[in-house]
Amino acid sequence: MHAPAYASIRQLRHASASTRGLVNFILLCASPLPPPSPPAASIQTPPPSPSPSPPLPPQPPLPAVLDALPSTELPKHLAVIMDGNARWARRRNLPSAMGHEAGVSSLRSLITSCASLAAIETLTVYAFSAENWGRPASEVNALLGLVERSLEAEAETLHGNGVRLTFIGDLASLPAGLRALADRLEKREPPRHPRLILCVALSYGGRQSVARAARALAERVSRGELEPAAIDEQALANELRRTAGGPPTDPDLVLRTGGQQRLSNFLTYECAYAELRTTECLWPDFDVNELAAALEDYGGWPQPHDGREAVGRPMPGRCAQCTPGSVG
Repeated sequence: MHAPAYASIRQLRHASASTRGLVNFILLCASPLPPPSPPAASIQTPPPSPSPSPPLPPQPPLPAVLDALPSTELPKHLAVIMDGNARWARRRNLPSAMGHEAGVSSLRSLITSCASLAAIETLTVYAFSAENWGRPASEVNALLGLVERSLEAEAETLHGNGVRLTFIGDLASLPAGLRALADRLEKREPPRHPRLILCVALSYGGRQSVARAARALAERVSRGELEPAAIDEQALANELRRTAGGPPTDPDLVLRTGGQQRLSNFLTYECAYAELRTTECLWPDFDVNELAAALEDYGGWPQPHDGREAVGRPMPGRCAQCTPGSVG
């Protein structure tokens, strides 16, 4: 004779302990099991979606004078000698390294402004000269370390916002880490929507570049690959860009901060027809208004070789009666 079925939870509570254990076991066996987990090998973690590049830092609006200038009156290639970092630091009783650190913000602002002006295609900055190797070792190490850290920190943002990096100078003389970083960034696929070429001069010297280019041409002549009569201005310019680390184009405007009126061995061959402008402003204090003043001064003065017509604005420091191209 079969034991009576338990019709309710109340009846189950009065059953013996052994009976309750048996019932619990039967109920457990009758419960549906969860689906088996897939083998570990079949679990595929979806690749992380690429995060969008952060936008370039917001800048104050460009002065109205820039908006009023036609693009034909702005330089296609701007070259900048970023001078005055150490003096800026000394005036504040700070080490020179702090002046270079402060200058990074000015460079970031300059890149943002140039990238927002469609007419400016190339920006070349004098980051570390061949003569800088003569500074105290501690300052050299600090400066090159700052360059490497800044490139690492800013490269993704620059690339994502259409800024292509390229480098000129005696890159073989740089520390191995910085040299490898520059090589990797330069070989990277160009931005999908290029807005600006940022050319960084590292361990650069204009005379040294000309000497390297001349030596390369002489070697080609000695191998019978080139006739001496074929060496002209264009051949030298091409060799400068091919082997000696020259910029992609000649600068239209060279801007130097810090008040000194000289090129300091910066693009000495390429700047033959460039306009020069200096400002007393030290580099860490350089801002969008200083840039606007430089570009306003440049506007309207044609390059001797580019075929543009002068618009007739007087050059700064000259009277309105002076005609474009006049001397004296």
